[in-house]
Amino acid sequence: MSRESEWVEFVLRDDFPAEAAFREGSRANHVIVEWEVVGADDAPWHNSPFVIVIAPEAIDRYEKSDPPEQARIKGRIREMVKHRRDDYDPDGRVDVAEAFVVQIDEGDL
Repeated sequence: MSRESEWVEFVLRDDFPAEAAFREGSRANHVIVEWEVVGADDAPWHNSPFVIVIAPEAIDRYEKSDPPEQARIKGRIREMVKHRRDDYDPDGRVDVAEAFVVQIDEGDL
C-alpha cells in the first residue's frame, strides 16, 4: 500500500461503505476505492472504479500543518469527494465501466 493510499483511507474511511478497500492504482498517487454492490439480481459484484488522484504535495501540506489546519484540510477533501460522489454511479453506465476520477491538488486545499 502506498503512502497516498494509506493517507486517503485515513481521511475518507468513514465516507465509504465499511467494506470498501483502498488500494494503490497504476501510479502511487492513484488510489482505487472498491466495494461490493448488490445488483438487481441480488448477485454481489464490485462497483464501477472510483479513483482518487492525490498530489503528494497535498499530503505534505497536511503533515506539516498544525491540528486546526489539518482538520480544515481533511474537511475540504471530504467535501470535494462527497460533492464528486453525487455524480458517481457505482453500477457504471457501460459493460466495461470507465473509472470515475476525483483529482485533488494542493491548490484545491
